[in-house]
Parts: sequence; C-alpha cells; structure tokens
Amino acid sequence: MSIFGPVVADYGNKKMSFNFHQKIILLAMDVLLLAELCYTMYVSHPAGDAFSSVFIRTYAPMFFPTVILGVMLCRRYRDPQESLATSSEAEAGQKI
Repeated sequence: MSIFGPVVADYGNKKMSFNFHQKIILLAMDVLLLAELCYTMYVSHPAGDAFSSVFIRTYAPMFFPTVILGVMLCRRYRDPQESLATSSEAEAGQKI
C-alpha cells in the first residue's frame, strides 16, 4: 500500500474517495498544522505561567485559516463527475 492509499470521505449514505489532488492538499494541510503546532509550542514555552493564553492567542489565528483553506481547496479540486452527480441528485430530490 502506498502513502496515497484509500482515503475515503463519508457523505451520509455515500462514500467517496479523495482524488490525487485532494490527497496532496490533505498531506500539505497536515504538515502545515504540525509546523504551526511546533512553532506555537516554541513561542509559548518562555511564557511560563501564561503558556495557555499565549498558546491559544498564537495557534488559533493560524489553525482556523489553515483548516478553512484546506476544506475550500478540497472542495475546489473535487472530481467533476462527483459534482455533477451530486447536483443532479439534489435537483431530482427537489422536484419530488
């Protein structure tokens, strides 16, 4: 099994696997989050008693944009077939 093995997202009753671009985005997002965590620990360590407050003030502004950007990019690089199937199923559900 390779590093890009089966990564599956569960969308209700359907399971869709991530394509190559989404796997790269997910890998980059994981590396970025780990780097942000390491940097935050490094910056917060000298704070001593104020470690928690410095950690949250430093990590949160980096964490949330990284996750939001990762989700947006994964949605942007979704397979066109999956997007068309999802939109046609949604239209069919609205007509009934």
